[in-house]
Amino acid sequence: MADYFVSNSGSNTSPYDTWAKAATSLQTALTAASTNGDRVIIQYNAVPSGDAELAANVTYTIGANISIISASNNGGSSWT
Repeated sequence: MADYFVSNSGSNTSPYDTWAKAATSLQTALTAASTNGDRVIIQYNAVPSGDAELAANVTYTIGANISIISASNNGGSSWT
């Protein structure tokens, strides 16, 4: 199990395992989350602009049983 962070203030640096290295798009994190039990944690008040207003017909393909969680950024590699 791994955590993948998403935030518009991240550096988009793989493996996206801290807020500082967070992916800057939801799809990037979803692609990285490839193992059952992985979690994609998106910063609720810093959603990347490309993900903020999606059309009703946007479809994401998820390759494993993962969780998508909205959380606050505590500045580290955990979430609250």
